[in-house]
Amino acid sequence: ALWERRWHAAAAGWLLFAVATGALVAPYQFRAFRNLLPLVPLACALVALLYARMRAAVTRPRWVDAGMLVLPVVLFASAVADYDRHELSLVDSRERAAAFVGAHLAPGQRILVQRELAFVPTRLAGLGAGAVELAPKEAIGERARSGDFAWILLGEPRAEAEVRAPLRAWLRAHVSRRHHLVARFGRYPTDFAPGNFKGNGQLVLVLRRAGELRKETAAATAGER
Repeated sequence: ALWERRWHAAAAGWLLFAVATGALVAPYQFRAFRNLLPLVPLACALVALLYARMRAAVTRPRWVDAGMLVLPVVLFASAVADYDRHELSLVDSRERAAAFVGAHLAPGQRILVQRELAFVPTRLAGLGAGAVELAPKEAIGERARSGDFAWILLGEPRAEAEVRAPLRAWLRAHVSRRHHLVARFGRYPTDFAPGNFKGNGQLVLVLRRAGELRKETAAATAGER
């Protein structure tokens, strides 16, 4: 491109862009996104030049055009289809947790929800007017021990470096001895940083007051009798 009169001015500009960008990022520690992203427009320009040269070298350039249209489908169709299938079948872990609690919620029971889980307010309202209280991560333990909550929804504490004990023991020590872990939904720890994106698969722990479990067990036993 530099030697061809048609392209040498543009290619010189591209190289100037590459040198300037390299000078800007060189003093910093290597990061793939930061260091390699500036190469993407250069790569696109080079591929476009290769495409133009291929078209000029054949007698029927329409076959080259058809091949370039089919190539992305061949390369990426399988990956895109897998991604689409996953996204279409995905149910948000918060939705699953709310549905689980709603299916087992008794009239008058209250629910404590960790604010950083970022539940949709209308979804929590559907569990019962006035039954849900939101609390930040730092206040969950205090509210769980002092409030009359039958259910607690919170994020995965093992994402924090200071958690070393098994999960159930940690919950009993730092959240509540009266509540037991009855369900968990999601795959990865909750990002507790305010304002950060909350994914559809964040871990949601569902805790239930032990007394409610005993009541249900007793009622079920009496019904069988």
